Amino acid sequence: MNQVKQRGVTMMEVLVTILVGAVGLAGVMGMEALAIKTNHQAYLRTQAILQAQDLADRMHANLKGVDDGDYATAIPTSQPSPNCLSANCTPEQLAAFDKWEWQQANERLLPAGAGTITYSSIEEAHTITVAWKEEGNAGTADKNFSFVYKPLPIYLL
Repeated sequence: MNQVKQRGVTMMEVLVTILVGAVGLAGVMGMEALAIKTNHQAYLRTQAILQAQDLADRMHANLKGVDDGDYATAIPTSQPSPNCLSANCTPEQLAAFDKWEWQQANERLLPAGAGTITYSSIEEAHTITVAWKEEGNAGTADKNFSFVYKPLPIYLL
């Protein structure tokens, strides 16, 4: 019996090893890209939820403006006067300032971010909606988050 000792590795074995390693790395890179995209989408949803909650908090701090229907009007497109951060405002002025400042934050924090506020007299509640554009596999999709705000009557607080 002749025993042949193997020395080194053949070129074919090296190429197969490189191919298997490359396929594995490509899979890891694909999973990493998906994780980054999914994480960014979750971040945008979180920002939208925080924005809706922010307006609900502003409305809760101005219950007189809510009761008077000041939050059910259109959102101003330019900064209302006076600036309620540095001046005393009526509940109506504060509602206009809150809505304008909230919309500015939506535009700044979310891609194509915009908010709407609708009032239902049947439910006696405001629906706060924050919308944005989200990049995905199928291109850009419209996303939104809605939050219903129904304050307790002032006499119960």
